[in-house]
Amino acid sequence: RVLHWVTDARLDVGFAIANAAAGVIFVLCVYRLAARYFRAPLVVTALVVLFQIYMTVPMIGMCSLTSRYFQPSVIGAVGMLAGLVLLIERRHWLAGVALGVASLFHVNYMVWIVVVVGLFIIVQRRQLGWRGCVALLLPMVPGIACHIPYLIEMRSAEQAVFLAEARRVIQDVYAPCHYRPRLWGVTPFMRLAVGLVAGMAAMCFVRPRADCEGRGL
Repeated sequence: RVLHWVTDARLDVGFAIANAAAGVIFVLCVYRLAARYFRAPLVVTALVVLFQIYMTVPMIGMCSLTSRYFQPSVIGAVGMLAGLVLLIERRHWLAGVALGVASLFHVNYMVWIVVVVGLFIIVQRRQLGWRGCVALLLPMVPGIACHIPYLIEMRSAEQAVFLAEARRVIQDVYAPCHYRPRLWGVTPFMRLAVGLVAGMAAMCFVRPRADCEGRGL
């Protein structure tokens, strides 16, 4: 019993640390982007954090970027955000590691990351060179290797009947808030609209840096 208690306690502490670390990384990513494009990065970061805390603006499937409790999607979402910020800063090895961790933790983010990295390499292949391509692709191998067998197995004929019932249970019973948009209502879209309007209003007061005006990522 003592061993089980110690193990559970360690898991709880580990999950709490991982979740807190994801929140810190999220704030740092926002600050790095704000410092790159705006004259008052602390103001921009504070506004984003306030909205994230009080609005919990949902993404596709009613998932928030961060959460008050540990779940794999938080690591996937924050890892992908960190990887994209590092890509903007052209720190390709660190970007590859962040995207690799995100792809390992959540299959949905693995699919999106493969698409984004593939397009990025196609567009930037000359600037990246072979070392940059390897830096982005190599850390993603564990995540892809972990998820691909399950994706292949899900498409097998033997699993067709089972998967049809499994999808019905997941989509209609377990998590319709994720998979049935008609059940979402208007609240999450109103929250998203409020966040977008607030962001546009904030840009009127927090002007971009002069050397970044008109410049894309």
